[in-house]
Amino acid sequence: MKPQDLQKIGNTIFSGITDLVSKVSYYLFTGILVIPLMFGMYFKHHNKIGSYIQAYAPPEHAEGIIRALKSIGRELEDFFSAKMLESAIVGLICCIGFYLGGLEGWLFLGILAGFLNIIPYLGPLLGAIPPVIVGYIDSPITAVFAVITVIIAQTIDNLYLIPFMISEKVDINPLLSVVLTLAASKLLGPLGMILAIPIYIIYKIIIKESYRELVNIYSKD
Repeated sequence: MKPQDLQKIGNTIFSGITDLVSKVSYYLFTGILVIPLMFGMYFKHHNKIGSYIQAYAPPEHAEGIIRALKSIGRELEDFFSAKMLESAIVGLICCIGFYLGGLEGWLFLGILAGFLNIIPYLGPLLGAIPPVIVGYIDSPITAVFAVITVIIAQTIDNLYLIPFMISEKVDINPLLSVVLTLAASKLLGPLGMILAIPIYIIYKIIIKESYRELVNIYSKD
């Protein structure tokens, strides 16, 4: 094999590793910093946002707008609370499993897995990478324990937490949920995957209340 060929292979491998590290770092940054900050800002300021919109609402539609704002606030708060509780339970399961498996840094790795679980589909995979690597550095058996822990956590999440905790908070068809999440991920990346269902909730309520207002307007005529 010529030296030029070896150099091309090396450059391709280096480029792939660099791209992978960049994407993983972006998802970790989103999961650890951006998403918790977004949830915190919402719970802190959503009442102010509603008051601001209400202040500039047309008087004849004030009642419908107030009703829509209350519905949006209630459903979003229920959804976000359920997601945070879901992630906390997944993180707790991971912490217990990593601790029993003897992983170094089990507490941080478990909390990280819980945070990244907020991101649909990709989050659990990204949350599994650090504990598996840390476990493999110690021993292959420890890495196997990490994998088993993640599988148990995701099984509980998908069979019990999502159907009975999340689905009850949002009245949405599962297939539509998948389509919305995938479409939003193409537009906004991991943040789009998080915001897909909340945006659906907002639009659903706006359309519902707008239809009610139109019915009221034309019924008066």
